[in-house]
Amino acid sequence: MSCNGCRVLRKGCSESCILRPCLQWIETAEAQGHATVFVAKFFGRAGLMSFISNVPENQRPGVVPGFESPASFWRDTGTGFL
Repeated sequence: MSCNGCRVLRKGCSESCILRPCLQWIETAEAQGHATVFVAKFFGRAGLMSFISNVPENQRPGVVPGFESPASFWRDTGTGFL
């Protein structure tokens, strides 16, 4: 079954999915999807997947929260691409 991150990005998901552990801290499926879309729109799907794949597996649960803070700042201050 696809994780919510892969579902909203419309990519194949497997047991070795790199997105799933990054989203486990988010409680609802809808919120996981929104977080994935927000981060992927800002950093790009390929950039997001590339970055996550370079992070050691034991540190992946902290990746998405680490991405959301700078993306939110850039969005709110008008700097960046959003």
